[in-house]
Amino acid sequence: MSREIILSIENVVKKFGGLYALNGINMEVEEGSIVGLIGPNGSGKTTLFNVITGFYPPEDGYIRFQGRDITRLRPYLIARAGIGRTYQVVRPFEGMTVRENVLVGGLFGRGKGDKSIKLDDWCNEALKVTDLEAKADTPSELLSFTGKRRLEIARALALRPKLLLLDEIMAGLTPTEVDESLQIIKKMRDNYGLTIIVVEHIMRAVMAVSEKIVVLSEGVKIAEGPPKKVADDPKVIDAYLGEREAS
Repeated sequence: MSREIILSIENVVKKFGGLYALNGINMEVEEGSIVGLIGPNGSGKTTLFNVITGFYPPEDGYIRFQGRDITRLRPYLIARAGIGRTYQVVRPFEGMTVRENVLVGGLFGRGKGDKSIKLDDWCNEALKVTDLEAKADTPSELLSFTGKRRLEIARALALRPKLLLLDEIMAGLTPTEVDESLQIIKKMRDNYGLTIIVVEHIMRAVMAVSEKIVVLSEGVKIAEGPPKKVADDPKVIDAYLGEREAS
């Protein structure tokens, strides 16, 4: 049974000066799926996230979310529409507790102004799913590196998104912490019906969690499909994966 398309990216072009960061990107994301977005450094992955969330306007093309054209909406309106994201560089609001950081995220989320939504309850749920409940009253700057990574996820989850964009949330983590992060991703999808796009360089992680992989190289999509098919694609091996290790 096919699922609805929640995000449609159509012929998106983004240039900086005369250089193409994204050159004619087409991509569809099914509701409730986990999609991996991979490629070498500088291939356009984070730029694509920035275009989806309204930080950069594209020179050409369209972004449609749940059938609505959001191509040139302001970032806060895109967040309210139901798209949340994390950032590669973690920057918690220092001088505020972990709970307060998450509450700030919740203030800008989907359903703003809906009195039926209890913000405290939802933020507590975000802390719970990211295993930060015990740290809720801790000043955010005192969190470990892993804790700050999880706080990024909790703040994004507090937006009550329908689509969550995770940008290298496992970078710098130990293998055990990577496995814990994978469980958090699956829990968010299964418990809340989220659609998730994961940018990640840890290949065992992105291959394990994703139903579909999209590969960018120099701003162009060079492959798309199930993880095994993409991992065996000669273009992907040449551009990104290199010679495969013996299994």
